Amino acid sequence: MSKIIGVDCSRISDWPSFHEEFSKAFRFPAFYGRNAAAWVDCMTTPGEMTDVGLRTADVVTINLIHGQGLKDRAPSLLSDLFEMVAFVNMRHVEAREPGRLCLSGTIKQTA
Repeated sequence: MSKIIGVDCSRISDWPSFHEEFSKAFRFPAFYGRNAAAWVDCMTTPGEMTDVGLRTADVVTINLIHGQGLKDRAPSLLSDLFEMVAFVNMRHVEAREPGRLCLSGTIKQTA
């Protein structure tokens, strides 16, 4: 099964706001550590670490709403997000499972 979760990037400008918006969108547990390692852990096992009706085997698409604004405001944060998604998927591949995390959104390609 797959599920699309929207994250409003218009409210993200730094790491604290990144963690706030993802925590709201995915309903991370109260003990969520609000750092990259905690984000990766939550997204690796979304059936256990979120409260949005996901199962661990679900394919999850993160829809970056207003993603271009995030790219304009904080391009390194967006780049880090791509790397964290890749790391989550690498964990699954190393466990001989398919990758389960995708990104979507409207972001202009640069030349």
